[in-house]
Amino acid sequence: MTLLELAVTQFDEATKRFEQRRATSTSATSALNSFVQRFERLFLGPGLPQRPYFRHLLQAPGIFLGYGAHVFPGLVQEADEGRWVEAALQLRLIVETLGSASIALDQFSLP
Repeated sequence: MTLLELAVTQFDEATKRFEQRRATSTSATSALNSFVQRFERLFLGPGLPQRPYFRHLLQAPGIFLGYGAHVFPGLVQEADEGRWVEAALQLRLIVETLGSASIALDQFSLP
C-alpha cells in the first residue's frame, strides 16, 4: 500500500468513526457546523502549482478540463507535466493534510 493509499484509508476510517458518533449524538447543530467549517479549512494549502488562487488540496478544476475537476489537483498536475520532484512535494502535502484531518475527526467530541 502506498503512502497516499494508507492516508486515504485512515481518513476513510476516521470519517466512519466520526459518522457513528454523530449519528448517535443529540448535539446542537451549531457545534457540528462550527467544527465542519474549521475542518474544511484543513484542506487549504498555499496554492496549487502555477495556480496559487486555487488552494484546496483535494479538488480543483483541471487546467484543461473547463469545469471538470481533478482529485488531488496539485499532484495530478505535476505528474501529468512530468515534474516528479514537485509531484513528490504535493504528495507529501496531501498525505500530511489527510493525516491531520483524520486526527481532527477522531479528536472532535460531540456534546
